[in-house]
Amino acid sequence: MLPLLLAWLHTVNDLFSNFLTPLMPKLMAHFGVGLGTVGLLVSVYSLTGSLFQPLAGLIADRLDRRLLAALGPVLVALGMGSLGLWPRFEVLLLVLGLAGLGSALFHASGAGLVGEFAPKERRGFWLSFFGSAGYLGLSLGPVVALFAVGAWGLKGLMWLTPLALLPALLLLRLPPVRRQGKPAGFKDFLRVFRGDVARLWGMATLRSLVFMSFSTTLPYWFTQRHLSDAYIALSLSIYSFSATLGAFLGGTLSDRLGRKVVLVGTLAFGLPLYLGLLFLPPGDALYLALLALTGALMNA
Repeated sequence: MLPLLLAWLHTVNDLFSNFLTPLMPKLMAHFGVGLGTVGLLVSVYSLTGSLFQPLAGLIADRLDRRLLAALGPVLVALGMGSLGLWPRFEVLLLVLGLAGLGSALFHASGAGLVGEFAPKERRGFWLSFFGSAGYLGLSLGPVVALFAVGAWGLKGLMWLTPLALLPALLLLRLPPVRRQGKPAGFKDFLRVFRGDVARLWGMATLRSLVFMSFSTTLPYWFTQRHLSDAYIALSLSIYSFSATLGAFLGGTLSDRLGRKVVLVGTLAFGLPLYLGLLFLPPGDALYLALLALTGALMNA
């Protein structure tokens, strides 16, 4: 029950997390700002959601992970659901910073709970299921966001927040989670930034930076070319969903070829494909196919 509920929350958390990118042109019009300024929203949310994860792990080791796993997606849903409610851009930056922290708390707590409470004989399955649930949410996010705004406007996004409230309340109805073992300390936190772990962290950050930078620019670029919201949503969903397939493919290949070969190889082949995406005219099936291949390689 618990792993399934956490997978549900992961889908919802990452679904809301992928609202910002497709809505950037509409947020530019709403606040009367340029692409660089509205891009700060994505930067603030992404940085707090990723860079704070080690710190969130320290917090999760000391508190009831069940509470944190329930609180995180609710903060994300409230932040993204309120995109059209704030009159000042600066206030929205603060709100999205808190939402990013909520996402960090959820990922640190949720993954730990799945690994701890999934049946030992099926732990690998449930961890994979948990990860795939997040990618499913990322894939659906652009479609849901643009559909909701098309139907209700930016302020209508708040109607979607019960998607996070329901599973969070169900999780809170379960018994408290007792901490086992000694919690990690600050020295353990600092080890993340040393040795092989630091190099892996740096490579993962580079991949994420390239992947997110392109997906952030894509809606504005396509809007300038007068492509429809439907095509923008489809493109972003394909780009995100291909990351799911790439993660599974990368894991399979790494067992056969080695982790280093796959990490370096996919990065070396993936980066040049972005040049093709920049020079090819979007709007047809060939572009979508190249978009899918690029997304898969950058997440393999």
